[in-house]
Amino acid sequence: MSSLSRELGFLARQSLANALNTTSPLGKDWRGLADKMGFTYEMITVLQTQESPTLSLLEEWERQLGCFLDILLVLCSVGRHRLVGCLVAFLLASVF
Repeated sequence: MSSLSRELGFLARQSLANALNTTSPLGKDWRGLADKMGFTYEMITVLQTQESPTLSLLEEWERQLGCFLDILLVLCSVGRHRLVGCLVAFLLASVF
């Protein structure tokens, strides 16, 4: 698997943060993503104190060697299909 940092550039990260930093009662925010990624309650509480919990979550995921495909699958599992399409578009734009 390739590196998340290589595939998920600045604009893609910012788009994710803009969409996921807003609280969603249905778990479609960064908290639901973190939960599906296997982060503990304690870690989610720590991430909540950050300026951008989503960006901090992605950085932590990277440290754990998470990959781009995993992010897409987890986003699908929390019902964020439109974000998956946006990320794939960012990826394709960076390739071509």
